[in-house]
Amino acid sequence: MNIRQLELTKEQIESILTYDAPTGVFKWKVDRGQRAKAGAIAGTTASNGYCRIKIDGRLYQAHRLAWVIINNSTPPKEIDHINGNKLDNRPCNLRAATMIGNRQNTSIRRDNVSGFRGVSWNPIAKKWRARCNVDKREFLIGNFDSKLEAKIAYENFAKKNFGEFYRGNADVD
Repeated sequence: MNIRQLELTKEQIESILTYDAPTGVFKWKVDRGQRAKAGAIAGTTASNGYCRIKIDGRLYQAHRLAWVIINNSTPPKEIDHINGNKLDNRPCNLRAATMIGNRQNTSIRRDNVSGFRGVSWNPIAKKWRARCNVDKREFLIGNFDSKLEAKIAYENFAKKNFGEFYRGNADVD
């Protein structure tokens, strides 16, 4: 996604919206039309899973507005939702990231058949394959007799290479 520069200041955002840091939820401070009444939760969930808020005819991602309020600064190009929940815009769940770091902290793919991140069936070897992408390079970790062995191999490799952006298979176990 091509991110445009966020042109709203903290003061401008706070004149229109209230931000509840413990929940990460925005509410309209003032009536902004038929659908945007004072006190109502602001924004809608887009098809990509992010909350977007329309201000003066322009859509803003809620996590980018939250960044401005929390840090009183222009948001970085990439903001990572630490727990993977794109609607969780609490300060403790947002961090600056590189594009690569942000991609390392993604959820399991919908078409995954193994049930584990980084593990797939290798029909030629008739074994479970563990592989991982690091810095735009794919690494074949190995082929294993069981899904569990492949999962463990992937997790050990990913922990070592992803650092703070490592996201294991705990959310899919």
